[in-house]
Amino acid sequence: MGFYANWIQQETGITPKSVDLSEVAIERAKKLFPTLDFEVADITKELEQYANYDCVLLSEIIWYILPSLDSILEVLKENFKGKYLMISQVFYKGQQKYGTEYFTSMKELIDYIPFELLGQCEATLSTDTTIESTVIFKISE
Repeated sequence: MGFYANWIQQETGITPKSVDLSEVAIERAKKLFPTLDFEVADITKELEQYANYDCVLLSEIIWYILPSLDSILEVLKENFKGKYLMISQVFYKGQQKYGTEYFTSMKELIDYIPFELLGQCEATLSTDTTIESTVIFKISE
């Protein structure tokens, strides 16, 4: 944890707030990147406290928060109007096992999210078993 936040800071000068449920992950990230801002929190229960931020990035956590995804989207809709949601997520070529009742591809993820799509990107090689994806949405006002 912390590598993506470090890259954002290096490229933009912005220090993002990084939140994770795991105290171990947060402590490790603080040691690796002591100038960054890390906090232990459960976004499935505490997301609204971050409403002063302009963008929420869900990086590789969708499969872990699926049971709470609809309520998270509702919190975003109510508290983050006019702001942004980015989702970076891996999908598995022909072998998706997790979340199949929700979505199994970036396109299905896009269709599931009730906000305005601003951009999307997929990356994979023919030899890969995974597809890296990133999407960005503007949260409805």
